Amino acid sequence: MERLVGIDIRRLGSDLLDVLTEAFQNDGWETWRSNGTDDVDLIVSKGDCRYVVDLKVAREGRKQVLESLWANAYLRTRLAAVTSGAEPLPIVGTTALSDRMINDLEQYVARYAPNEAYGLIDARGRLELSGPGLPQLRYPAEGTSGLQGLHLASRPLELFSDLNQWMLKVMLAHRLPQRMLTAPRGRIRKTLDLAAQAKVSLPSARRLVTALKSEGYLAIRPNSYEIINTRELMDRWSSATQRPVAEVGMRFTFPPSSPDDQLRRALNRYARRRAGPSGDLPWDTKRAALGLFTAAAALELGFVHGAATHLFLEDPSADVLQDLGLTRAKSGERVDVFIRRPSWKESTFRGAISHDGVPATDVIQTWLDVGAHPARGSEQAAYIWDQMLAPNLLRED
Repeated sequence: MERLVGIDIRRLGSDLLDVLTEAFQNDGWETWRSNGTDDVDLIVSKGDCRYVVDLKVAREGRKQVLESLWANAYLRTRLAAVTSGAEPLPIVGTTALSDRMINDLEQYVARYAPNEAYGLIDARGRLELSGPGLPQLRYPAEGTSGLQGLHLASRPLELFSDLNQWMLKVMLAHRLPQRMLTAPRGRIRKTLDLAAQAKVSLPSARRLVTALKSEGYLAIRPNSYEIINTRELMDRWSSATQRPVAEVGMRFTFPPSSPDDQLRRALNRYARRRAGPSGDLPWDTKRAALGLFTAAAALELGFVHGAATHLFLEDPSADVLQDLGLTRAKSGERVDVFIRRPSWKESTFRGAISHDGVPATDVIQTWLDVGAHPARGSEQAAYIWDQMLAPNLLRED
């Protein structure tokens, strides 16, 4: 019999189903368990909401495994829903889920089954449900035992995950000029507003709101959610995102008189070729944006002159580099552009601004990225903070 870290995988599935059933019951749902011959595990009902549930347990929380099991559960619940008059609710479980695993599966569902309900559960105390009428359940509930013999300590909330950084920008966008950050600027009055404006799943938005509340960075006012203690939050954000970054020196085939100007022309052509009918850059694996000192100049916040030219590429593959007219610089050759692959791709690209048709990282991202650069990066970051971020972001604290 298969085992995972000393745990019987079949027993784990049975225990997770027990906890899932208990969580629904504690929230006032009626539940009916399968008799063992059905294609689904559970039917739940509350008011006008009725779901057929199939739980698939992954041996390990790898992306491909979770996606495959979710797809299997989705097909089974879709078939059962036809005859039961309920909605499908496929759920995948494993021993431990990270925010990244959950975000990956949410994006998978959004792409292949948009607007469909889904769920995730693990043996460490995490349960995520998304769908009409589904509550934000957590286990073990007060007075219940949870999974016997398994560690259920609460996990620390990841305040500065990739999508969380993007959502923070959406929550702060109304304090900044539009030319500094591309993001919706509507008032956020509830978690659903944040999810809709940031174009993320409701569970993702809930996780951020929960983290902000617990850390003391969110004020729930009569007409809006507002970030508070902003200076402390920004300092923590900067510290949390400082990572060693690899960059590759590239050169243009013919020596340009100005690498910055040459790159802007190449990137402008590249962006136009890849833009959709609306003119917006597509959110695919080919996103690009000027970064660091080059982005600061595009934002008209440049302070350090003669700094290296930087470009973020989500996919620095040969065809993308060829489209941009770049080739890797060999040892001893001149370097016209430094290419970086972003550690936080959604935060880096979703908020990017357009400067004369050329994408560049937004003012918050530029401040975060440039501050760690050894060549006068701290000076450039301080200038951005003093000239733009502090006067605007701190005004509502």
